[in-house]
Order: sequence, then structure tokens, then C-alpha cells
Amino acid sequence: MNSETYFWAAFIVLWVVIIGYSIFLVQRNSQLKRTLAQMKEHLKESQKR
Repeated sequence: MNSETYFWAAFIVLWVVIIGYSIFLVQRNSQLKRTLAQMKEHLKESQKR
């Protein structure tokens, strides 16, 4: 394998990692927002009592 092949392999791996990590972050963010919304609901409920 020549250096150009290594370069493209590293480039592709880097993009896969970046895209996978960004998808992971987006999913975690939506879960966090959902959890925060649930916590706010619980707080409202407990304040009513």
C-alpha cells in the first residue's frame, strides 16, 4: 500500500468517527431534553401537593 492509500483510509475513518460521534451527541441531547422536561413535570406535581 502506498502513502496515498493510507491517507484516504485515515480520512474515511476520521469522517466515520466524526459523523458517528455527532449522531451520538444529538441522540444524547434529545434524551437530556426529555429527561429535563420530565423532571420539570415532577417538580410541578410535587409543588401542587
